[in-house]
Amino acid sequence: MGMDATATIRATAGTPLDRYGRSSQIVSIDGGDCPPSVIRGAKSTDTPGVYFTLDWFRAVTDAALLPFVRSLLNAMYPGGAEGVKGRHFFEGGEKYPGGATLMWGHASGIIMVEWNGSALDLLSEDARAQIVRDLCGFGCLPLALQRFGIEIPSRARAERLRAGRPKSEGTAAKDIAPLLARGFRCTRLDLAIDFIGQRLNIVDAAYESCQAGELCGARRFNPVITRTLEQFFGKTLYLGLRGENGSGQLVRVYDKGLETGTMKMGEWERYEVEFTSDRAAAAACQLTDNETNDAGSWVQLGKRLVLGAVEFRQVTNRRELKLRPLVEWWRKVLASVSGIRVRVPRLRADLVRFASWTHRCVWPSLLKMAELSDRPLEQLCALLAGPDVEPREMEPGSVLEQFKSWLAEQVSAVPAPA
Repeated sequence: MGMDATATIRATAGTPLDRYGRSSQIVSIDGGDCPPSVIRGAKSTDTPGVYFTLDWFRAVTDAALLPFVRSLLNAMYPGGAEGVKGRHFFEGGEKYPGGATLMWGHASGIIMVEWNGSALDLLSEDARAQIVRDLCGFGCLPLALQRFGIEIPSRARAERLRAGRPKSEGTAAKDIAPLLARGFRCTRLDLAIDFIGQRLNIVDAAYESCQAGELCGARRFNPVITRTLEQFFGKTLYLGLRGENGSGQLVRVYDKGLETGTMKMGEWERYEVEFTSDRAAAAACQLTDNETNDAGSWVQLGKRLVLGAVEFRQVTNRRELKLRPLVEWWRKVLASVSGIRVRVPRLRADLVRFASWTHRCVWPSLLKMAELSDRPLEQLCALLAGPDVEPREMEPGSVLEQFKSWLAEQVSAVPAPA
């Protein structure tokens, strides 16, 4: 059964689409005879081919930008937002007509925007790419605000506007310009490749390779079969581990046609990578930093990031992975696409980041300990440190060297006595 027979997204013929791929008229979704659990609208074509898609996007930024982000989302999705309960440790949030979600009121002074799979299903791939570029591309957020006619006030006016606002809306006196230039930091990015009508049988092939020890780039694999005694619903292979113990990427290989109930087994298979935390931020940077920024480069680079997460190579006596041949089924999957791994850059020690960390995590605890023990802060620090602590050696580029330079700047900035 063709997928568009049961889950199609139909817009009125001749209705123009805006830059975010939305029709100016109401979009209707025909569920056909799909079960209620079906993820609708993932692909509105059953034409054989290999398709790349962005399936989930989540990003955070400083809470001081909340008024601008709210104005941007209102311009993108006119019609007003409805309030929703907070999650991910946020106090509250707003959901917009297009499915985008804005969360605010976090203890660390951040806000979050999110487009899940069902919200992205309503957008073209070009529109999805535009959202990621607008929010995560360096210097792109101010340009997006300007396109929608949203004014960026000066620092003085921004501080006056923030006066009297609740804490959740960012009352800190911050310079808006560098925050806007920095934009958002991506914290979750799901990229997927759909194999429609290719009959590669990648779910079973990947599982057999894992059992044979041919998986490279992940240490764990977990097959999950969903079925009843009478009916088979689907199978999924997880490669890697999610959460704090994971590497920031989780690969899912599964039969999307079975999951959605739109195609027979093997007709629509999906290879998907969920990037989180630092790895998601690095992947978003690689996607937004390409020079051409056209649709072709977005799709090609996205495919390379997906297929570069893990590899499947033959087991030989060679230690270097590059010298081990690719297994045959994986070579067919790669075809003309060479995978690239998402590399998380090692952050250099930074005085501002160090000071921010001590302000959030160290000093509040020390001040409370001093209060509970009824001791001066200096005496408490000496008590906790003990008598055997030696000063650390100052290395080039370290926090200590940056602190020394900062002290010199402070001394030179003090005017000489008259």
